Amino acid sequence: MSGDDGNERSGLSGKQGGLVAGGAFMVLSRLAGLFGGLWIMVVLTRHLGAAEYGRYAVGMVVLSWTAGVAMMMLGGAVVPLVAGRRDGDRYAVTMYRAAVGAGLVLALVLVLAAEWAERVVGIRGLGSMMRVVALDAVPGAAALVHHGVVVARGEGGWGAGIPLIGVVVQLAGVMLGVWAGGGAEWAVGAYAASSVVQFVMGRVVSGVRLTGSEGVRFVELWRRTGRMAGAQLMTRVLQSLDLPAVRRGCGSDEVAGWYAGAQNIGAACVMLFFPIGGQVQRVVAAARRDGRDGEAAAAASGFVRVALVFGGLVVASSVYAREIMLMFFGRGFGGGGELLAVLLGTAALRILGVAGRVLLAVAGEDGMQVVILAVVSVVGGIAYVVVVPWYGAVGGAWVSVVLAAVAAGVSLRGAARRLGMVLPWRTVMRVVVAGGVAAAGGMVVPSVMPVLLRLAVLTVGYGVLLVVLGEVPRGWWSVRKQRLRQGWGGK
Repeated sequence: MSGDDGNERSGLSGKQGGLVAGGAFMVLSRLAGLFGGLWIMVVLTRHLGAAEYGRYAVGMVVLSWTAGVAMMMLGGAVVPLVAGRRDGDRYAVTMYRAAVGAGLVLALVLVLAAEWAERVVGIRGLGSMMRVVALDAVPGAAALVHHGVVVARGEGGWGAGIPLIGVVVQLAGVMLGVWAGGGAEWAVGAYAASSVVQFVMGRVVSGVRLTGSEGVRFVELWRRTGRMAGAQLMTRVLQSLDLPAVRRGCGSDEVAGWYAGAQNIGAACVMLFFPIGGQVQRVVAAARRDGRDGEAAAAASGFVRVALVFGGLVVASSVYAREIMLMFFGRGFGGGGELLAVLLGTAALRILGVAGRVLLAVAGEDGMQVVILAVVSVVGGIAYVVVVPWYGAVGGAWVSVVLAAVAAGVSLRGAARRLGMVLPWRTVMRVVVAGGVAAAGGMVVPSVMPVLLRLAVLTVGYGVLLVVLGEVPRGWWSVRKQRLRQGWGGK
């Protein structure tokens, strides 16, 4: 490492800025996929209504739990293991087998427990949605492995294109369901169909086979990913407790629908940040493998800076929360504006958590972080049970903010310690100032302007403030011009 000052002065320059540029195509593709996902939300909310959309959202939470259990077999370590080791292909084979095995077990459990879960939870139609989710268990888990392998090998075009095609398939399925008059189960089924397509394409591109190839022993895989697996599972539990708690505590499908709509807008912001993560894992893993620890720490620091800057913009945009809800979902979701204003804060903190988890997947997890997240999960579950009946859905949203802050702090602290990275506290202060000023300015922008135009003005103002405050150093522009002349190939 070059020391604290070297990390702080670098801003978003040099290799850090090149890291963002290296993922430019993936970001553009993810933008297209994100707009497709938002369109799916718009179609579903307007077709299903708030109450039926609330049922659909609960089904998607169940699906996220199954994916979380399946990923316990992998620990989110596909990219760093494949990119960061000479025998990465052998690990890929074992992870593929583990994902398929976990998916088969999960599918069986979901089918057998469907009726029992519907009686215990008391959500109408939950059993039928769980049976549909079972169809996604195997292809969904396997698709994650294949996509991770593709990203680890630096095949950015396919790494970006496969998820985009999956969104197109899901959108087509949703539109067909709307035409046929289908309900929440049909919408969940469209997601499962998308996973099947991504699995087939990923299998063809990655070339990783279930049989006929030599893998590592599962014990060896688990030794390297077990702690990370536990942390990933605890993080997923933390992020998915709120919606079921709100549905049960408020006793209303409509309120659950409002909450789910607001939650999904926040989730879209987090999804937009994901494409850079795969590029970061590949670069940091390769640097550590070759003994270039200083370069790895610099790339990690730049990644955290990007997370802070983007998260600040997400929070600042909360001044238009009600208008955003009405724009996407229509008049029936106007009651979710206050929820979105709070949940955008949760989204910003989860973006920081994603940054920490991505870096920990490369650097390695320690047992204490898993223990802390497990304790926080239990405490969080109790907090939802206590807070939601008294303070409603807004109270549940504030609990999610606190839990997201704790999870982000745990992951970033662990990543900084294991990578030798200095956390960019100066960037935190710049983001707070720029975000506060931009939000205050956004509140005085004439309301007759369309909300998208007001968001654009807020974004530009936020960016200008960051430049004025020195977050983008003077040398950054000359570095960018030089890289544009050389091309974005990392030359």
